[in-house]
Amino acid sequence: MGKNENSLSIDSFEQINTTTGVLPTDEQNTLSSLTTSELLGFEGGNIGAGGLVCSGKDGCIYYRSESDGWKLYKAKPDGSGKTKLSNRVQGYINVLEGWVYFCDFTDDFSIYKVRTDGTDETKLVDGYCNNLYVTESGMYFDMRDRNNSPQIYYADLDGKNMKMLMPDASLMYYYKGKIYMGTGQLGVYDIKTGNEKVLVETYVHNVSVDDSGIYYWAADKGEFHRLDLDGGNDKVIIRSGDYFNYCGGNLYYEGISENKNGPCHTINSLNIATDKIVILLEEANESVGYVYVAGEYLYMRASLRESILVNGKLDCIARLDGGVTIWD
Repeated sequence: MGKNENSLSIDSFEQINTTTGVLPTDEQNTLSSLTTSELLGFEGGNIGAGGLVCSGKDGCIYYRSESDGWKLYKAKPDGSGKTKLSNRVQGYINVLEGWVYFCDFTDDFSIYKVRTDGTDETKLVDGYCNNLYVTESGMYFDMRDRNNSPQIYYADLDGKNMKMLMPDASLMYYYKGKIYMGTGQLGVYDIKTGNEKVLVETYVHNVSVDDSGIYYWAADKGEFHRLDLDGGNDKVIIRSGDYFNYCGGNLYYEGISENKNGPCHTINSLNIATDKIVILLEEANESVGYVYVAGEYLYMRASLRESILVNGKLDCIARLDGGVTIWD
C-alpha cells in the first residue's frame, strides 16, 4: 500500500547519502556495444527537473545563475570561486570528461558544449532539443520536428552520427543502454536489441532509474511510484506532493506538513528503504522548486525573501545544508 506523507515520522536534518552506485569504466563505450555501467554526465532525476545544477568530477558545481541572467557558471560547493563559462542561457546541464553539455534556450534549444574552463564553446546539434542525457556512449535527447512532435535521437559526443531511435516520443530517462520514453505512457526501448515494452499506461513525469528500479510520478493520480526494472511490482511510494527528484535511494519533493503555526509547505527527503522523512526546509511557503543533487550537496531553485536581502533579487539558488544558504 502507498502512504500519505503526513503519516510518516519527521526528524531533524541529518546527512543524506546521495551516492548513485554507478561505476565508471576505463574504455569508451559505443552505441552498438554498451557495457553494464558507464560514465554519466547527470545524476538522479536532475535532468527531468530541468537540469539547472550539476556536479563535476573536479569538485565544482555547474549551474544556471539566477544572479546573472541565467548564464552558465561554475563554483565550489560553498559558493566561492564563481566563474562564468558561457553567456548562453541553458538548461539540461550535463558534465562529463572535462566538458559541459547543455541546451541553449536562446538558440532554439540547440545543443552546445564548452570545456569546464570556459573555452572551446561548440554547437553540436541544431534544433529544438530537450531532455539531454549525456553518457560516455553518446548523447540521448529528443528533438521537435516540423509538426512540433518530439523524436528521440542519439548522437556521438561531437554531435556526429545522429540517429533517430524512436519517433513520436519524449525522452524521460536513459540508463544502461535503455531509453525510457513517453508522457501519455511510460515505455522502455533496449537500444541494442530493439525490444520495446510499455511499462505504465498513464501520464508520467519525473522519471529516474537505477539498479533498484524505475521511479516515476503518476501525475494524473497524484502518486509517486516504483517499478522493478522488468516492469513488475508497481508500488505507490507516496501520495500527494510535487517537484519530485529521486536519486540514490532518496526522494526529494515538496510536501505539506503542520507545525505550531498551522499547515505549511515543506521540502522533504524520503529515504525509500527506511520510510524516514527528513525536513530540509520547513515553512516553504514562498515559491520553491526542485531539489538538485550534486554529489553530496543539495541545491534548490527558489524565490525567497531572504535572497532580496542577500542578492537584491527574489530568484536564487539556495543550498540545503541543515538550513538554507542563499548560494547564488
